[in-house]
Amino acid sequence: MAKGSSKPKKFDMVDAYVAEIMARFGYEAYQAWNMGIIPDWRMRRLVEAERGREMRLINNLESVITLTGIAGATSKKAKEPIGRAIQQIKINEKITKGEA
Repeated sequence: MAKGSSKPKKFDMVDAYVAEIMARFGYEAYQAWNMGIIPDWRMRRLVEAERGREMRLINNLESVITLTGIAGATSKKAKEPIGRAIQQIKINEKITKGEA
């Protein structure tokens, strides 16, 4: 390898997307998508919906952990992380509803 060159990536975004389809829906769904039986737009919607469903499962737990940790902060700058946490919670809620 030449000086300054980086190692090639082991996988790319397409590989990650294909792996996600297979992990979430199974190899048969991947094959149907790959053969065009399931259109690209439909698979994208299904993957996004599944991501939202998964996020909904962890959103409440993540919110409690985040806000509990921030509540213990006693510095004057405690409001800033609390605001960011609340903002992230709102973003997560939009994703779970399919709005983001």
